Amino acid sequence: MPNYKLMYWEGARGRGEYVRLLLTAIGQKWEEVPVAFQDWPSLKSNTPFGQLPILEVDGQKLAQTSAIVNFLARRYGLAGENEWEQALVESVVAATSDIFTAMGKVVMSPEGQKATEGQKYQQEIFNPALKYWEKFISEHGTNGYTVGNKITAADIAIYNVLDSTLLLNLTTKDFIDGFPKVKEVVNKVRSHDKLSGYAKKH
Repeated sequence: MPNYKLMYWEGARGRGEYVRLLLTAIGQKWEEVPVAFQDWPSLKSNTPFGQLPILEVDGQKLAQTSAIVNFLARRYGLAGENEWEQALVESVVAATSDIFTAMGKVVMSPEGQKATEGQKYQQEIFNPALKYWEKFISEHGTNGYTVGNKITAADIAIYNVLDSTLLLNLTTKDFIDGFPKVKEVVNKVRSHDKLSGYAKKH
């Protein structure tokens, strides 16, 4: 069995949570390697690109969220049923990564600007994304899934963005009621046999 170690910010969810959700969905155990902000300067030079998360696979380091997710998805059957589905899944993974960049700007903004930045995130990034996802799922998914007819990394990507947005109080619990296809995807992830317990616990 492969040995996985996840290096991410101590106590943080964000992009690292996406990797955790994926590892949970495929039933793989991993070791957390939390990184404190004060320790980062001394660790940064020993990382592939000076960014987190990093997934260590049997002693080898893989960086960049999209690369980590796509690697795990392909290895464990969550990447799509064919080349076209795989490309669609990877497009969703890339799109949600861009959203986390915008979310990070809100989190890191000065206290006096958080409310304004949060509103900009919701109006300019999050709400448009919901509309695009609703259309994308209608065109490419069936049975409550984003791509194809079974769970993929795309479903987990969307769930993680929505869950993180909610936890940061950048939206409300009824935020997806107007997007039935997106809501169905979220419910599929929450009810997944391996993810349901994790979602409740975390």
